[in-house]
Amino acid sequence: MTLQELASFGALPGLLTLGGATLQFLQKRHKAELSFVERFCISCLFGGTIYFPILLATAWFGFFFPAVNGIAGWLIFLLGAKYSFRGYNLPTKSEIAIVLAAIALFAWNATYSTESIFSGRDQGVYSNLAAHIAQEHWLFDEPPHSKVYEDENRALLSGGLQGGGYSFDISKNIVYFQFPPTTALWMAQFFGMGEYNGLFAFNALLGSLNLLLLFCFVRRVSGSSRAAIIACIFFALNPAQVWNVRITLSEPLAQTLIIGGLMTISVGLRAQVGLLLTAGAILASANAFVRIDGLLTATGISSALTYWVLTRSENSKDAQKLTWVALSSAATALLAALYGFLCSEDYYNDFTNKIIAMVSAAIFLALLGFVPINPTLRRSLRSFFASKPFIATFLGALIAAAAYAYFVRPHVEPFAQFPEGKRLTGRDFRELSLVHLTTYLSLPVTFLGVAGVCLSFVGVFKRKDLSLTLLVACWATLSILYLYAPQISPDHPWRIRRYTPIIIPGFCIFAALAINEILDRLKANVSAAQLAAPVLIAFVLLVRAPLETIAFTKLHKGASTFIQEIAREIPEDALVVTDLEKPIFGALLLAEGKQTLRGLDQNEKHQSILKRLIGEELAEGRRIVYVTRGPLSTPETGRSQGFSFNDIDITKTLEPPATELSERVMTVFLTDVEGELIGYEPRDRNVVVGPHKILGVKESGLFNQENSGGNYFRWSEGNVRFSIPWIFDRPPLSLTFKALSTGPEGSTTEILANGVSIYSGKIPQSGAKIDLPIDKIDWAAESIELQILCDTWSPAQVYENATDSRQLGLQLGGFTFKMKRDEQFREVSFGEKPHFGIKESGLYETETIQSKSARWTNGSAKFSLEFDPDFAPQLLTIKILNANPERVPLNIIWNDIPLMVTEPLDSGSTLEIPLDSWNRQGMNTLELHNQTFVPSERDPNSQDTRKLGVMIESIEFR
Repeated sequence: MTLQELASFGALPGLLTLGGATLQFLQKRHKAELSFVERFCISCLFGGTIYFPILLATAWFGFFFPAVNGIAGWLIFLLGAKYSFRGYNLPTKSEIAIVLAAIALFAWNATYSTESIFSGRDQGVYSNLAAHIAQEHWLFDEPPHSKVYEDENRALLSGGLQGGGYSFDISKNIVYFQFPPTTALWMAQFFGMGEYNGLFAFNALLGSLNLLLLFCFVRRVSGSSRAAIIACIFFALNPAQVWNVRITLSEPLAQTLIIGGLMTISVGLRAQVGLLLTAGAILASANAFVRIDGLLTATGISSALTYWVLTRSENSKDAQKLTWVALSSAATALLAALYGFLCSEDYYNDFTNKIIAMVSAAIFLALLGFVPINPTLRRSLRSFFASKPFIATFLGALIAAAAYAYFVRPHVEPFAQFPEGKRLTGRDFRELSLVHLTTYLSLPVTFLGVAGVCLSFVGVFKRKDLSLTLLVACWATLSILYLYAPQISPDHPWRIRRYTPIIIPGFCIFAALAINEILDRLKANVSAAQLAAPVLIAFVLLVRAPLETIAFTKLHKGASTFIQEIAREIPEDALVVTDLEKPIFGALLLAEGKQTLRGLDQNEKHQSILKRLIGEELAEGRRIVYVTRGPLSTPETGRSQGFSFNDIDITKTLEPPATELSERVMTVFLTDVEGELIGYEPRDRNVVVGPHKILGVKESGLFNQENSGGNYFRWSEGNVRFSIPWIFDRPPLSLTFKALSTGPEGSTTEILANGVSIYSGKIPQSGAKIDLPIDKIDWAAESIELQILCDTWSPAQVYENATDSRQLGLQLGGFTFKMKRDEQFREVSFGEKPHFGIKESGLYETETIQSKSARWTNGSAKFSLEFDPDFAPQLLTIKILNANPERVPLNIIWNDIPLMVTEPLDSGSTLEIPLDSWNRQGMNTLELHNQTFVPSERDPNSQDTRKLGVMIESIEFR
């Protein structure tokens, strides 16, 4: 851990100290007996709530520094720890067990956390924004390129072309992000603690805190550690929870606030501390600061409290207190909505009507508590809800609804479709919501959950516990919505995220309550410790299929390093022009702060705008870096720098569980441009056109680039054209055409150059390499216009079960213009093994020493090579891996002239020798002479009788 990361870490002890001090202050005025874990959890909740405005304010005004925020935390800790942490009760055995479980859970989930840096889905928006805030110190961002907002360039803004997950406000010259930044701000602080590894561990830490919160809440509601432990097993190990706390989504933080708020309410009710009750309601409702659907929590809380007031509270003061608690919850929802409009205007504008409905419902339900009600009517209502006929009818309807949702609804047609005009199309699979949920919880736990819901509703109607009433209300409010219509992409495990804030935790709690009730009625004297292991084993076996896929797999492993490696090679002030899809493009733009422009390849208007904007930037002296899927110059030139990443992800499915992993190779190439926009230069040895795009070459009639074993190719249509700017002052030495394959019957093909036919014939299915005549081509023309006319075929019409319906021509290996002989060198490294084009003598076979290739000389080694006429070598570097043990000098001769006689030479030496002369039009010779030794004469155990000079690791001309 670096000093800066250690400083940033101070936010955690700081918020714990702040929360603990706040709790101490409350406990001094109101007696509230708290266990060790309860006090720790509430301190975390209070501290995080108090600390958050610091993060928001610093980010809003552009001075968010994780280390500074952390130093403030360390100062708070040093000043307040003595007051904040005194008086903790000793943990019970069950608390020690759950704390150890939480620590182990964090280690497990953090170790296998998903490196969700790729953009394109919500997790990328959160992680990219967090990295941006941490590194750019600002909540907002500058637009990708200001000129795209000019009327003539606005076509580049269509369809989210310049990115996703954020909106542009050109009047303020800023970018603001799609979702409320609450989650991203905390992730940004964790970025300071460990860069991307810290960011990815944030939700894993929340997952462990949520385990403790759930334990405390269930123990309070049920009065049983046994029920709490069972609920925690279901909660921590269900695959939905495991997947969600490992990915950078907002649901885990919403889960923290809801469960934490309910737990705080339960403590406040038991201790009769109104401030804790109010704080809990505010905390639970504050999950609306995290997620827009969190506004429904306030509706649930208000409905539960108002129900309690109208049917139970004989004491007007108690009723008034509960009503004010409900109003606090509704006010929190209103404040969260305003916060959302302030931070994420466009996103919230899309849901204005729904937001108004949710906030209005919460306020209306809260205000109902002020409605005076006749005592007789109150007693009648209470009696009615507690009556056996009503409870039996209600439970019958509930069970019938569950049975319908599981057994009948999935088969009732017509199936619901996504609304027209939306991004998602086709069936939305809402009919299978409950069925799909069981794949993550298992059928037994889901059915036990329904039984627990029934028991809990009985408790609600019989007025047993307000904490239980609040849980049921919050759970039911969101369950009714999302089990009926999840309103999210139907692929799994993505879809299950909607259920993780409270629906799945609720099922876990209800199932545990049902099991506990069964054991109590059976009078089974089984402790939590005795029950934990068999329940854990049974549950893991029930959810094994989806769990084993992700249990010990780190999805997208290495993705953050991949993105950072690319970003490091892009100059700080360069403009990035890209054809990449959002996964990589968005991460470079947001997380790594690169200014980007993007246009569609096949859109002529986009390409015209890009060409003009790039020309303007080059005229002002700005560097342009193309970041593309394939190289934009011939790979051997090194002008296009390649990066490759083997990405592992879980395979999406519409029929959960998702039990398969998929791999894809992601390639990115950087092409740095400072002058003319052409991907080759007069000094190049070869120019290859066809298998991939070349900067400056116009082309048509080609399908997307493909890659096989590192070799690029593209399928052609029946008519392909290339317009190749001819920047050379001479014709090529040769021109060849390579077709890798054709259709099953071969392909009748004609190739034309500047309208003149230079080849006509049939290419077999196995492909061919064809030498084309160069004397028929006018090499004085400004461009060489190549055209391929060939037969086409469709795989779908030829092969059974094939789905590729494209009309394909040739699989292009490309045209190769050979401009220079292969044996003419520019910058070159050799010596450790034979090198084509370099004549040599006085060397033994190549050996491998500690993974390095090297060769011994016989005391008189000689190398002969010819340089490219356009190349001027400036420096000769010789790396000696091993030398004569007697430490003798090395005599270096260059073109028959002594260049250097070294001091007595040691093994591992590196010699750097400036050059000021060489033969431009002929061979250059390098000789290495030194006194030899024989290993067997020095070491009786050696059988090596060779005469050895020096062992060469490499010789380089630069």
